[in-house]
Amino acid sequence: MCLIPFFFIHQNFAIWIALFLSLTNLIPYVGPYIGGIPVVIYEFFMNQQLGYASLIVIMVLQYLESSYLQPYLFSKGIHLHPIYLIIALTFFGDLFGIIGMIFSPLLLSYVIFLVELLRNLRIGDDIKRIMHYEND
Repeated sequence: MCLIPFFFIHQNFAIWIALFLSLTNLIPYVGPYIGGIPVVIYEFFMNQQLGYASLIVIMVLQYLESSYLQPYLFSKGIHLHPIYLIIALTFFGDLFGIIGMIFSPLLLSYVIFLVELLRNLRIGDDIKRIMHYEND
């Protein structure tokens, strides 16, 4: 998605910049900013007009992706509310770093699956019953 605009602004390293932005975009919500800041700084050092153009392109792409594309794909793919993803991103990112941030939607869906499985198996009722028999 970011390769085409960088070709239009006549960027020499459009493929590499698009690849870098795509890799950092794997991190939900904050990845485009992590990838966009170095690209814009690099562009400003090369040419000020390219720096401004890159800043505008990255901001527009980030807006389109975070406002329309990403919520649609997350809601259709894993059926999770975005606030859960932000909490998981913070939690798993703190535990596992960048790798945890990349895999936070997957890890969150595993955690939700395990919680629902334990709820359906009624493990809590069995523990209460066992504790009640021990007290008698």
